[in-house]
Amino acid sequence: MSTATGEMEFARAEAGFDPVHGPIERAAGRWPHAVAARLGEQSLSYAELNRRANRLARRLRALGVREDVCVGVLMERSLDLPVALLAVLKAGGAFVPLDPGYPEERLAYMLADTAAPVVLTQSWLRERVPADGLRLECVCVDTVWDALAALATTDLDGDVSAEHLAYIIYTSGSTGRPKGVEVLHRGLANHTAWLRDTLGMGPDDRILQCNSISFDGTLVEFFGPLQSGATVVLAAPNRQLDLPYLADLVVQEQVTLLNCVPTLLRGLLAQPALAAGRVRYVACGGEAMTTELARRLRAVVPGVRLGNFYGPTETTLNATYFEVPLEPTPGAMVPIGRPIRNAWCEVLDDNRRSVPPGVVGELYLGGPGVARGYRNQPGLTAERFIDHPSRPGVRMYRTGDRVLQSEDGQLHFLGRTDTQVKVRGYRIELSEVETALTAIEGVAECAVVLREDAPGQPRLVAYACGQHLTVDALRESLRQRLPDHMMPAAFVLLQKLPLLTSGKIDRNRLPEPSREFITERAFVAPRGELEQQLAGIWRSLLGLERVGRDDRFFELGGDSLTAMRTVTRIEALTGVRLTLRQLVSGSLGTLAEHVVESLPASRGVGFLTAPG
Repeated sequence: MSTATGEMEFARAEAGFDPVHGPIERAAGRWPHAVAARLGEQSLSYAELNRRANRLARRLRALGVREDVCVGVLMERSLDLPVALLAVLKAGGAFVPLDPGYPEERLAYMLADTAAPVVLTQSWLRERVPADGLRLECVCVDTVWDALAALATTDLDGDVSAEHLAYIIYTSGSTGRPKGVEVLHRGLANHTAWLRDTLGMGPDDRILQCNSISFDGTLVEFFGPLQSGATVVLAAPNRQLDLPYLADLVVQEQVTLLNCVPTLLRGLLAQPALAAGRVRYVACGGEAMTTELARRLRAVVPGVRLGNFYGPTETTLNATYFEVPLEPTPGAMVPIGRPIRNAWCEVLDDNRRSVPPGVVGELYLGGPGVARGYRNQPGLTAERFIDHPSRPGVRMYRTGDRVLQSEDGQLHFLGRTDTQVKVRGYRIELSEVETALTAIEGVAECAVVLREDAPGQPRLVAYACGQHLTVDALRESLRQRLPDHMMPAAFVLLQKLPLLTSGKIDRNRLPEPSREFITERAFVAPRGELEQQLAGIWRSLLGLERVGRDDRFFELGGDSLTAMRTVTRIEALTGVRLTLRQLVSGSLGTLAEHVVESLPASRGVGFLTAPG
């Protein structure tokens, strides 16, 4: 789409601007008894969703929430979560997703940075809301309904405009602190309407909601479906990486729409149950899509539509889109496509001059999705949100992504201009992780890199040198500072970091993690056939040459997604379904004991070789 066309269509859309909650209110009027959301055996109708959101919105108004006022949302997946998000928008406020698993220091920073006067939470998470130095009104959504019973359930009047804030979501920051992206109603409304039309959403659809509230892709799983009369099927809390559970849920709940990163899709395709489902559309984003994965998907779910979505948080969820044909063009990577409706792009060189098709440049994005900027960071906002080089007053977002535009107009992602990386859809500034590492006592130097020593398994690896360092101490200290998705999977302790002649760290010479680097435990060989087989699974998934019976999963570089793959492999080998806690709470030898204790009686232990 040309710049002129994009701006013209956006101008027409602006004239009839409709905030995101408007179509949801109309859906509640049209399908009042339809199921808006399901979690296990519980469900919430459209009428009840709208009534509850209206009452909660009135409570928020009474607490001072108006246009551009922020409201923290610190909640696990529940039927109250879509109510809370909708209520904030109805009140005119901007919601701030707060992951309950984040360190307290990070949560406190986000609340202080947004000056949120109110936090919506759940009674069992109340103690996770930071209190020191913050004046917050906490509303526990799960217990508040009796107190709100006297409030009106009719839709609220409001003055929300396209330029008001819809939400602020925090991403990794190169300064060592997360940065809050201020997303406007115009961007969310434009994206949601486009998505609804592109996927053909309707009352017969069911979408799986399994992403964390801190991941902006989660919003794709709520607002578009709820504008369409569809059902949002929520995965149980803390089971978003339980692949067999998710595959069974897709089948049992007759899910028709899947939204996931390629890594999660790859894991789901390994679950035999998925083939029995009714999935008609898979929306993938957050990571590079390969033609190999597209073919695997069609082999399991023949004829399913597959969309490759691309977009930074700063341009509201998705900025470009490519529908992968049933027989994708041979090649390793799938294009990221063309701009979505009303959006536009420019591919520019280092001097911000347009480059012709076939020439590599940096991608700049424009249109209604461009955010207001970064919260309380005017310098960084001015650096990344810039005027069009030949059209003053027209704003663009500088992505930092290197792309090539082919003759047919398709964009192809080629990498970054900086050290930013993506892991399972989360954008991570390596410098933020390095800053947190440097703050640990005893760390003299450090480096963090993204490695893919095993195909399809990218992971963060931290290298550190200094005095009296241990892997356990480094990991524990970082957990107090960083969320789980930013935690390095492996820590390598070195006497010194390799350097270039310029004195900078030579990242290409940082060694591949091996058992000798990443654990202080002495190697004790596995005993018996079962321990040897379990060690083989760990070696394969963790990319190690050897694993001992006293080794622990996370010490060797395991992460939550690899843990679920490990549980699945062990179940296929032994017939035993282990919990994640059993996998990670002890050593390989302890894990073998759990397996033996849980073996089906019909199988017994006869297939195991006695330890020797």
